[in-house]
Amino acid sequence: ARLIRRHPGLALRCEMAGLWRILAGPGQTGLKEYLGPKASGATLYSLVFLLILYGLAASAVGMLIARRRWPQANHVFLWGAIVYILAVSAGPEAYSRFRLPVMPILAAYAGGGWLSLRRRSDSHK
Repeated sequence: ARLIRRHPGLALRCEMAGLWRILAGPGQTGLKEYLGPKASGATLYSLVFLLILYGLAASAVGMLIARRRWPQANHVFLWGAIVYILAVSAGPEAYSRFRLPVMPILAAYAGGGWLSLRRRSDSHK
């Protein structure tokens, strides 16, 4: 705690770097373990998948805000849990495996975002 008080900027940089590794890390160790030498091509696939997942989850949140359903307790609780887990897990030792507890929640929101986009595109036909 004393080290953090003396160097708050450095502590914040370490937390942000860990958060980046959690959210954007492709999980290369896991990919190499399961795919062997083919893992190098899968890293790009993993990053694209994460971008799509996060984009769809953001789309769902945008839809909830537009429909004025965002302040409902269940959404606030779930996003509070996501932020808490990520904040506690971030740090110098963080890597992609630390995002596993929040992925089912983000996947559910991404599914909602996908449905929202599908309904919007169907209504424009």
